[in-house]
Amino acid sequence: MKNVTLTLLTTSIVANAASIGVKFIDSADTAWGAASAGAPGYAQENWNFLTTDWSGSAGNDVALANVVTGDGSPASDLQTINYNTTNNDPVHYDSANTWRSGVGNATSNDTLMNGYLDDGNDDQPYINISLGNLVGSADIVVYFHGDVADGATGRYWLEEWTDPLLAGTPITDQVGISANEYAGTFLSAGTYGQTGTPGNVDVAEGNYIVFQNITAKNIRIRGAGNGDPVGEDFGRGPINGFQVITTPVPEPSTSLLALLSGAALLVRRRK
Repeated sequence: MKNVTLTLLTTSIVANAASIGVKFIDSADTAWGAASAGAPGYAQENWNFLTTDWSGSAGNDVALANVVTGDGSPASDLQTINYNTTNNDPVHYDSANTWRSGVGNATSNDTLMNGYLDDGNDDQPYINISLGNLVGSADIVVYFHGDVADGATGRYWLEEWTDPLLAGTPITDQVGISANEYAGTFLSAGTYGQTGTPGNVDVAEGNYIVFQNITAKNIRIRGAGNGDPVGEDFGRGPINGFQVITTPVPEPSTSLLALLSGAALLVRRRK
């Protein structure tokens, strides 16, 4: 009697990453439609354009069905955040006002880096999102370019919130940015992952930053002056736009599972 061992290859199916791009439009900006924009390796089509500095009023709520991914499909990973009976937002944000860097609108990337949520006094920009439908992790790409070349240091980090209108818990390092210039070229300020003991990281240079492998569901993107969260300092923390790039966890192939359930691991064959 001869034993024949079958070797089974374990494979998995991984859904393609979905990228959601959100651009804050100042009055001097011109939305670029479905064209592509973004830093190298993160450029996408079909950005979502938000034209006010506060989405808390019912008239400016962003309907969940209207938020799309880079391929134009609904952004199913985003979950609506309920603030009260009239304000339900998948993207909820606040700032002192909107302003512009002066880059202009010659290209979609220029427009991305032109208008921004401004940081002034104690009204520092923040953005709330909820990825309650995501199983896996997300990368958050934040773009920033203010109106002062070689501007003073600002800070960027992510928080996890429980109440969307109260302060959250930091989950990434606070990264100081010493220069947020953009002259037609994207410059990375680095990549930072979710951590259990976030601290300050001084000082990076660039005009976008990537927070990688974020597993928190309720995320707040923060931009602030150098003294935040203690208080406003000489720095500023503009936010021009952001991307949420979600990567689901690998799932076993259904066809492989069917094969495993119907096949014997050890086949005995008689001579």
